[in-house]
Amino acid sequence: MTIAWAEHDRILARPRVADLRKVAPHGVFRLLPGCGHVPMNDDPELVARVLLDGSR
Repeated sequence: MTIAWAEHDRILARPRVADLRKVAPHGVFRLLPGCGHVPMNDDPELVARVLLDGSR
């Protein structure tokens, strides 16, 4: 499972990785640099790459 979070999201606070580990212990966590609340508008290529790369 990949959990990606936008670096500059002003609507949803960034969760702590420790809290995410409780929900998804084997998850891969990615910060989307330069992105706000709608990262697919801010950097569609980055979002597509994260989705397609999975856990690589």
